[in-house]
Amino acid sequence: NQEILAVNPADTEGMFANGRILLQEGLSAQAVAEFEKVVRADPKSARNYYFLGLAQREAGLPISAKGSLAKALELNPGFAEASSALAALSVRTGDYERATKVASKALVSHPNHASPHVSEAEVAFAKGDAKESEAQIQEALRRDPTLLPALATMVKLYGAQGRSREAAERLETLVQGHPNNAGMHFLLAIAYFDSKDLDRSEGSLKKALELDPKITDDYTMMANIDSARGLIEKAQADLRSAIQ
Repeated sequence: NQEILAVNPADTEGMFANGRILLQEGLSAQAVAEFEKVVRADPKSARNYYFLGLAQREAGLPISAKGSLAKALELNPGFAEASSALAALSVRTGDYERATKVASKALVSHPNHASPHVSEAEVAFAKGDAKESEAQIQEALRRDPTLLPALATMVKLYGAQGRSREAAERLETLVQGHPNNAGMHFLLAIAYFDSKDLDRSEGSLKKALELDPKITDDYTMMANIDSARGLIEKAQADLRSAIQ
């Protein structure tokens, strides 16, 4: 890609690819700068605004990210991924009205997509409606049993209800079919931790780290496990690893 850009620095697809690479490497601020150049070069592309929004979200710029994702939907109202990202970000920032509105539109446009149900589940959970939250999670998982955001919401909801063992059992089955999915191992570690099974939690977490050493939350979770065992100095070392 650098060779392409060396020949033509203004090549839109080359800049877009560079932004994708930077984002994948976790260099979110640099990815934002690259996608901003792409958007200026091709302001009619919903795809470009969508990835700019993702980069801004990862860079800790939620307001800018919501603006970019909204622009992507303005250019392409049927852009399911942009709808899901905007709804999820709206939930994260406490903008539940907007999240519900975006998710409802996405459900009308894409009734078989799982992601809008996850957004509805997150809104219901935030409002304390556990029954509705679980109903939406089940709808999402019926459409896509391996969707990590849906499984993460399930783990959070079941944890709040004292049903973490139930969440762990469901994830154990999924992990057997998807042994190389780092995200599933991480969620299983959380479910075990909430079940007070620290040994299994650590085992699942180590597997997640083995599959993807760059997941920062893994080190933070390890700190929780070590702290629960009273290993404070080791927990501090885990957190330093997360910072690094």
